[in-house]
Amino acid sequence: MQLIRKIYKAVLDSYSYLKLSERENKITFYAEDAASFGHFEAIITELTYTYKVCINYLTSDIHDPVFIRDDPYIRPFYIGSSFLRVLIFYFIKTRVFVMTMPDLETFQLKRSYAKVHYVYIFHNMLSTHMVFRKGAFDHYDTLFCVGPHHLEEVRKTELKYNLKKKHLVNYGYSRLDTILKNKGKTQIKKEGHEMRVLIAPSWGKNALLELCGNEILSTLAKTHFLVRVRPHPMTLKKQPKAMTLLREKYAAHKNIVFEFDVASTQSLYESDVMISDWSGAALDYAFGLEKPVIFIDVPRKVNNPEYENIDVIPFEVSVRNDIGKVISVNEFSRLPGIITELVKSKHLYEDAIKKTRDKSIFNIGNSGKEGAKAILEILEVPQ
Repeated sequence: MQLIRKIYKAVLDSYSYLKLSERENKITFYAEDAASFGHFEAIITELTYTYKVCINYLTSDIHDPVFIRDDPYIRPFYIGSSFLRVLIFYFIKTRVFVMTMPDLETFQLKRSYAKVHYVYIFHNMLSTHMVFRKGAFDHYDTLFCVGPHHLEEVRKTELKYNLKKKHLVNYGYSRLDTILKNKGKTQIKKEGHEMRVLIAPSWGKNALLELCGNEILSTLAKTHFLVRVRPHPMTLKKQPKAMTLLREKYAAHKNIVFEFDVASTQSLYESDVMISDWSGAALDYAFGLEKPVIFIDVPRKVNNPEYENIDVIPFEVSVRNDIGKVISVNEFSRLPGIITELVKSKHLYEDAIKKTRDKSIFNIGNSGKEGAKAILEILEVPQ
């Protein structure tokens, strides 16, 4: 019955969206999941509250927070993720279409047959040419760039492959702005443990938990640190049995806690240090909370085997030693000492992280304003 209701709502909402007039359908956002709203929120708030502009919001998540947002300038539509979504994409007639989804035109979801201006907003601060697939952004018209690294990478990629130049906006990163904004508002409870460690890796066969999770936890289980483990949602989806076994193995160790609600941010604020791999969450953590990261040097997460053709060191590679320490997979015995060292010298890392962040990220604290302004400027350009 629930499935039938979802299908019915998807059909009804899709029909309602396609019926919108040209005047009603100037700006459309698309969310793959509920998490996408966090990347759109600052821009949408600026468009609706400051400029009083109506926007349409397509989502594939029936539980998207947009449905409970009290904003008369937002029209939300649930379109699901089936073949209906493919049709909606093809028949869209909006002026500006904003997404956080790479690989447009490469897989199922294509550009519209109509003249639509496609805007991409990055959902992490990582570089464009290693962790993303080749051609991930080739079919977008505008990219909202996080920092100078994106400008350099995109222009060199266009030159290398003789691609049409995209419109690049010095945007920033709204999730970073949100973390910075909320940092002083969060109550931190740290009773009972001298130091708190957060393990938040990426996913895949060479990711931290998949490759060496047991070795790390066996070392930290012997300490007095509180260790919170936050598996990547895709790890939980792809490796549910392995994660269950890992959790059960350390169930008797009261200082090892598994967290499966990645929407919760409390443990981020309460922790003293993060252990990660090539996850974009590590940059969010360091730049947002000004705390160091221990990077386990597992093999790089490479989705574009041609990334070395672009003569730019990926951002996630170049900043590692500026915002924390890198240790090899053969050095887990050093973890307790390194954690203690980083926490005791946290003020030194705060200064280094701030300097790296301030020169690497555009419009810190103001990305929403810049994004809304850029979208309205695109609307002013004749089709």
